Amino acid sequence: MNVLIRFLSKEPVENLVTAMHWRFDKVIFIAYEDYLALRKKETENFLKKYCNVGRVEFHTVSRTNLEGILRKIREETANERVYGNGVFLDLTGGKGQVLAAFGMLERELELPMHLYWISEDRLIEYCEDKARRMSALVTPQAVELDLDRYIEMYGGIINYRMHKEIKGIDDEATRKLVDSLWSLFKKYEDSWTTISGLFQKLLKTDGLQITLEDRDVRDALGRSRVLSQDMFETFLKDAGSRGVLQDVEIGRRECRFRFRTRTARNILLDAGSILELHTYELLRAKTPNCKVGVHLDWDGVIHNSSGRDVLNEIDVLALHGLIPTFVSCKIGGADKNALYELAAVAARFGGKYAKMMLVTGKGISETDLLRAEEMEIRVVNRYLEPIKPN
Repeated sequence: MNVLIRFLSKEPVENLVTAMHWRFDKVIFIAYEDYLALRKKETENFLKKYCNVGRVEFHTVSRTNLEGILRKIREETANERVYGNGVFLDLTGGKGQVLAAFGMLERELELPMHLYWISEDRLIEYCEDKARRMSALVTPQAVELDLDRYIEMYGGIINYRMHKEIKGIDDEATRKLVDSLWSLFKKYEDSWTTISGLFQKLLKTDGLQITLEDRDVRDALGRSRVLSQDMFETFLKDAGSRGVLQDVEIGRRECRFRFRTRTARNILLDAGSILELHTYELLRAKTPNCKVGVHLDWDGVIHNSSGRDVLNEIDVLALHGLIPTFVSCKIGGADKNALYELAAVAARFGGKYAKMMLVTGKGISETDLLRAEEMEIRVVNRYLEPIKPN
């Protein structure tokens, strides 16, 4: 039987990464009391549920009592060796006196020691005798890590009940539709939110076949300076030529058209969704493990009664290896509030390894751009090109 001894980190991925790559029968955590309360439950659940670990133990130690930490590790090592078990030390995420204790005991107890370099997805082994290394003695395994499991690792869950119909590009036809809508957006970007708002005001039913009276359009437009009735009718014709709308007829008193699909209707009625879906397309081409319009439930339990769940929506979420990227999309200008919202969600569900990206259609102030740099948030335009200070 192989046993892993390691420090219980605040970062879930540090606690789990070794067991995701090598099969251990037992994992023993040396933990500070406050870290134990924070990470015990989800760590044990994940190891048993996905990593084939039969037993998980947690032993608390004092931050300042090095002798006590040394004594506990010696004791646990001796207990396992009585039964002929192989014992391995994991430095990943180690801190303070526990890390010092591991270094002191490595030679004394002849314990193979390693570190998993998470940002590089690479194992570093410190045992000079290659025959005694973990990689030589422990069976490798590959635990699949998708976005659902990543969020579960942090004690949360993706709430698919909140998933909007438009939030996904699952087939070629939908991808082409989104591309057509993107080309339409680029042409009518300055009036896009007004057009979307106009649809919201005028569409009284949820059907795809639409008839709009001219007087209703004029009343809804009011004194709009960015969109006239002629411009709206031109938009409908362009949408028809791109296949977003069908059977477009512009009459003297009314106009008629049919949304190509319900997805087309939903995107046109939700102004910001086209930027989210376009960003999703660009990121998914590089990272297939990617989702759009993700509702993150903080406590990992979906309640039936309203108001009990604490939720955050992230526009796009991508996972490249062990590193998540949290993306916020703003079709208009972005401000400091967008930065703080993004940072809060990334901290809760991604920890120190999370990357953050803010996609803005109308730019950001110099002050907020500098603030984003300090917060390690990458600010980009709609083509994911970095926005730099003037």
